[in-house]
Amino acid sequence: MTKGLLLLLLNIPIILFSQEIKIIDTKNTPIQYAHIMINNKIGVISSSNGIAYLNKKLLPTDTLIISCIGYYDTTLAYKNITKSGLVVLKPCTYMLDEAIVIGKKLNKNIKIIGNKKHNTKFLFDDGYEIAYFVKTEHPNSKIITVSYYITKTGIPSTPFGVRLYYLDTIVKKPGKLLLDTNIVIHANNGNSWVEYTFKQPIKAPNEGFFVAMEWLPTAKRYLKEELKKGEVMVASGQCLGGKYEKKSNEIVVGRWFPIREWEYTYSTIPSIQVKLKYYE
Repeated sequence: MTKGLLLLLLNIPIILFSQEIKIIDTKNTPIQYAHIMINNKIGVISSSNGIAYLNKKLLPTDTLIISCIGYYDTTLAYKNITKSGLVVLKPCTYMLDEAIVIGKKLNKNIKIIGNKKHNTKFLFDDGYEIAYFVKTEHPNSKIITVSYYITKTGIPSTPFGVRLYYLDTIVKKPGKLLLDTNIVIHANNGNSWVEYTFKQPIKAPNEGFFVAMEWLPTAKRYLKEELKKGEVMVASGQCLGGKYEKKSNEIVVGRWFPIREWEYTYSTIPSIQVKLKYYE
């Protein structure tokens, strides 16, 4: 009896604190890498199978805001989640600019814009996003591909998110989403470029746009080192290549989830390139 009671008591904390939810769509398909905000303070990202592990014991009145590119945001109280722990997101279509389709004759002019050098690297943990501003030099152009240089440091094959944003012309930072699809890619090997080709080329805004990379959840941390006494850095997943410049006119911003604000932080330019096609 005593042994059975002890086992029961040992299991209680697991029941109380092992809280998880699963994010699915209307076809019961798991939604990978959805963002879950708890009371607008704590951020969690769902795994590749749609499961999100909640780090704190939630009260029935706690509010969850769940979002993912390509789906409507869902806000609900924790008490309204069923015992199954399932949360269903409804798919949506973003109202992108009418100029997405250009019906003019293709000029065979293709230009690659961005930074191809990589003498340093970016090391971050889950939930970080870095964005690089790309100038649109021709008014009639489409985004054909985006490419990221992934170094051999860490775990190169870790998935990461591809993001495109309009330029917020007031604050000169990323604005609303330009890309309405949740795209996740990965490298096969380190020290190589990873290229994604859009099935339907995207109209490049005349004022320019941001290309971003988001670090997604991984069970493996590859780096833990003391930068200076009392300050330890932990990184996970892959490393994005970069080029250090003491003085640069390039716009590079970053942010941590769940913090929504973008900050200018870098003199290092990420190794990100965009292939554009120009039309007459």
